[in-house]
Amino acid sequence: MDFTKISAYFLIFILPIVVIVLGEVFFKYVFSSIQSHFIKSIVYGGMGIILFLAICLTNTYALRVLNLKPIFWGNGSSFVWGIVIGVLISLMSGVGFGVLNGYSLQFRSLFLNFDTQLIGNLYPALTEEAYFRGGIVNLLTQSFGQTIGLSVGSVPFGVIHIIGIIFWKDHNNCTDIRN
Repeated sequence: MDFTKISAYFLIFILPIVVIVLGEVFFKYVFSSIQSHFIKSIVYGGMGIILFLAICLTNTYALRVLNLKPIFWGNGSSFVWGIVIGVLISLMSGVGFGVLNGYSLQFRSLFLNFDTQLIGNLYPALTEEAYFRGGIVNLLTQSFGQTIGLSVGSVPFGVIHIIGIIFWKDHNNCTDIRN
């Protein structure tokens, strides 16, 4: 295997994780100086859009190097549904985190800063869509078929979330835009 192909695999499997972790560390330190919840969510959502585009571009380049089709989002609706589902799962995860950690959650309070929550949840939804579905699952599906691509592609998705739970286990993590 030549260096070009090795670097293409690195771009798909490793680089996005490194960039996402560095982004999280960046947010941890930047967020401590920002007081406005809305500004925090704009910064977080904006970085999500930037990282999404960067991951898509590196994935496209890497897939072409490997002689595979670049990212295919279907007719566009599958991408939109992926983002919608990603944002909803991210919001539900936040509520679940609050319940498990004993926060007093009142239904009315869940929608007080809904715009802030929605914008802030663009970061995980967009980066996960680009990284997992656009990169890893796309590569594995084209190389080994749909069943293996989807099932094996879910493993790194689960691993990154377990790492996230371990790495950012306290409630003051950098993705908590309320702090």
